[in-house]
Amino acid sequence: MEPPRAPYEPAPFVRAAAAANLTSFLQRHGIEPQPLFRQLGLDLDSVRDPYASMQLSSFTELMKLVAEETGIASTGLQLGFEQDPANWGALGFVLLNAPTVWECLSALERFLPPWQSGTHAKAVRDRDFMRIEYAILHPAVRHRDQDAEFSLSFTANQIRRMSGGLAAPVHASFMHPQVAETSAYEKYLGVRPIFDADVNSLHYERRAGDLENLAADHRLYYVISKHLEDLIEELPKTQTLVDSVKELVRVRLSGKPPSLAAISQLLAVQQRTLQRRLDAQGVSFSDLISQVREEEARRYLEDTSTEVKEISYFLGFSDPSAFIKAFKRSTGLTPIAYRERHRADKA
Repeated sequence: MEPPRAPYEPAPFVRAAAAANLTSFLQRHGIEPQPLFRQLGLDLDSVRDPYASMQLSSFTELMKLVAEETGIASTGLQLGFEQDPANWGALGFVLLNAPTVWECLSALERFLPPWQSGTHAKAVRDRDFMRIEYAILHPAVRHRDQDAEFSLSFTANQIRRMSGGLAAPVHASFMHPQVAETSAYEKYLGVRPIFDADVNSLHYERRAGDLENLAADHRLYYVISKHLEDLIEELPKTQTLVDSVKELVRVRLSGKPPSLAAISQLLAVQQRTLQRRLDAQGVSFSDLISQVREEEARRYLEDTSTEVKEISYFLGFSDPSAFIKAFKRSTGLTPIAYRERHRADKA
C-alpha cells in the first residue's frame, strides 16, 4: 500500500490581481475569458480587487489554459511584460516607488509573502553581480512554466522602466525546458536564457543596483512598506525550520543535492547548529532530501511526460537505477508503474 503523503498546509495563494490583464489578452485573441475562469471555479470580477486571492494552483492552471487556448507559447512572457504594477495594490506601488533598482529587487523578496505564498524569492548582491531568484515550492502547485516566465518578464520590464532602460539582465535562467521561441525571450527579457537550470533567476551587473528611480515617491514607498510589513505580521506563522530547509533543498535540487553546509549558509546559521535543531525535530538532513525528492518525483510523474532518466538527473541521483530503487522503496511502485496508475485513476 502506498504510504500517505505528509500534509503541507496551508494551500498557497496569490492575489487575484496577478490575472488583471488576462481578460484583455484573451479578448484580443478572440476568446471569451468567462468560460476559462468558470472552468477553474474563479471569479472574473475578483481580478479588479487588489486584496482578493485565488489558489496559486488555480492561477498556474489558468496560465496553462490561456497558452493552450491562444496557441501562444510565449503567453507568460507577454503577460508579465504587459503587467501594470499599479493594478497590484500595495506591492505594485512599492515596486513603482522603490528608490533604486536594488531596493526594488529587495522589496520583491521582502514583500512577496502577503502577495503570493508557497514561493521562494531571494535578492542577492555580491562583488560583481546582483540577482533575483524565484520559484514556486509548494508540491501541490503544478504547471509552473508559464508562471515562471510571467514573473521574470514582469520583473525585467519593471527594472527596465524604473531605470530608464539603463538596467538590463546579463543572464537569465529557467528551471523548465524551453517552451517559446528564442526570439520571444530576447524580446521580453532582453537576454537569451539557459533552461533546465536549478533556479529561475535574473542577473544584473552589481552597479545597476545603484541606479535611481527618478519617478519614485520616497514618502509613499516608506508608508506602503510599513503597511506591507503589517500584513506580513498578520500572516499565519506556520513555516517550521523543517519547512524552510525543504524549500531551500527543493529550489537547489537539480543535478546534485545541496549540502548541509550550503543550506546552513543560506539560513545564516552554523552547520552544527542546524544539525542539532533538525535532530531536535527528530529528522535528519538526508531524510529531508529524500522527502523532497519523492514529492518532486510525484510531480514530474503526474504532470509531465519527462523520461525517468531525466527525472533522476533533476532530482540529483547518480543514475536512473538509484532513483527507481529509492522511489519504489518509498511508494511500493516503480516510477513507470506509478505514472501509469495515476493516468488510469485520472481517466
